[in-house]
Order: sequence, then C-alpha cells, then structure tokens
Amino acid sequence: HGELEARAHKLLGEAPLRWGPLHLDHATRRAFLAGRLLDISPKEFLVLRLLIKAKGSTVESVDILRDVWDVPAGTALKVHNRTLLVHMSNLRAKLGSHRRLVKNIRGVGYRLAPPNP
Repeated sequence: HGELEARAHKLLGEAPLRWGPLHLDHATRRAFLAGRLLDISPKEFLVLRLLIKAKGSTVESVDILRDVWDVPAGTALKVHNRTLLVHMSNLRAKLGSHRRLVKNIRGVGYRLAPPNP
C-alpha cells in the first residue's frame, strides 16, 4: 500500500503543471508560455513551479528563498531579497506581454494572477 502511494506521488509530482498560458514540464525542466518555449534559468523554473503549485496563493519571499536558494530562515535577508527581486524582474521580462501573471505582494512575497478563462 505504501509503495503504491509513493509511486503515485512520484508520478503526480512530475506531471506537467499549468497556469493559464504557462505550462511547466517537470520531467524535462522546460517551461512554455502560450505554446512557445521560454528561455528561463533553472532557478526561474523552480520559482514558477513553486508559484503554480500555490494555486494563486501568495508565496512568502522567505519561503521562495528557502525552497529555491536554500537560504535558511533567520538569515540576513536583505542581500537575498535583492537576489530574489532581480530574478523576479528578469522572469517578468521573459514573460513579455504576460508579465502581469507574476504579482508582487509588497513586503510579503509573490503570487500568480488568476488565469484568464
């Protein structure tokens, strides 16, 4: 019973993730926007994955830093927040006309805007 659950979890964890025009293929670590391949860094891929998995909820900056950059909680976050800000700015630029999908919740973190129906 446990082995079956573990295999199902592994398969589900690697299933493609979608949010509106965004599509992440975990198996190949590639991201697509409206059907076209996005040229994003591995860190940007991980950030998008985290945001899509949050399903529109805000992901706190400290959680993004911990999960993507392995920054322990309680670390001097000023420098790390700057790193996050630069990466998010670059990611938005790569999203082009869809840049507004990634929302900054000032002083808290980031979330994805609801996808258009």
